[in-house]
Formats: sequence, C-alpha cells, structure tokens
Amino acid sequence: MATQHYHAWKYAQRKYNSISAPTISFSWVKPLTGSYMCNLDAAIFTNLGTFGFGLCIRDSYGSYMAAKTG
Repeated sequence: MATQHYHAWKYAQRKYNSISAPTISFSWVKPLTGSYMCNLDAAIFTNLGTFGFGLCIRDSYGSYMAAKTG
C-alpha cells in the first residue's frame, strides 16, 4: 500500500513539475510629467499564515522618491 502511494505521489510530482507558467515581462513606463508612479509587489505565504509586500515610488524622471516593505 505504501508503494502505491509513493508511485501516485511521484506521478503527481512529475505531472505538476511539467506544467510551466507563462513568462511575462514588464518594463517601467514613466508617468506623466509632474506625476508619480507607485510600483507594488506582494506575496502570500499560506504555509506560514503571513504575507509580505514592497513598493517603490518614482517621479516622472525615474528618480527614487520613497519605498516601503512589510
């Protein structure tokens, strides 16, 4: 019985690992003159019951204005 579970698990891992997510590429686009842009990213860690985030604010010249993580 344990062998059957092991083989089922191996099959599922092989099937799961063969699925690839599409690659998406983004590049920063400056905001209108006199404006700011906030880029934000976040992650959820369900196994730890927590999350994290980071953000960066830049002006229309691409200059760093502020950032925050949490």
